[in-house]
Amino acid sequence: QQGPASAFDRPAHVDVARGRSWHPMNVIPSAGADGGSIAFLPEDTRIGDPQGEDDLALPGTVQFRTERGGAGLVLTVALADGTRIRLPQPAGATIAIGQSLRCFVAASALHRFAADGGRRGA
Repeated sequence: QQGPASAFDRPAHVDVARGRSWHPMNVIPSAGADGGSIAFLPEDTRIGDPQGEDDLALPGTVQFRTERGGAGLVLTVALADGTRIRLPQPAGATIAIGQSLRCFVAASALHRFAADGGRRGA
C-alpha cells in the first residue's frame, strides 16, 4: 500500500479496507464460491432500490442505531447471511430497530478482493 490517500481511495488488500481504524469499510463475502470479498464505505450505501444493473443490492434488518457525536445516526444492518454493515441514517428519516431495509451500493463504489485478500482488477 502506497501511503494514506491510496489506502483510503483504493486499498490494496482487504485487511487495509477492514482495518482503517478511523473509517473502516464494510466488508462482505462476494457472491459465488470463490472466497473473495467486496468492500465499500458506509456513506456509499443508499436506502432504496438499485439504480443501475451492476449495483449491489443489500436487503437487511436494522439491528442498532448509534449516535455519531452530533453528526447524525449510524445504522447497523444485518444482511441475510448474518453479515453486518453500517450506513448513515438519512437526514429526516425515521428508521426503527427491527425495520427491514432495501439498501444498495453503486457498482462504481465497490472494491473487490480475491480469496487471498489482494485487490481484484486494475
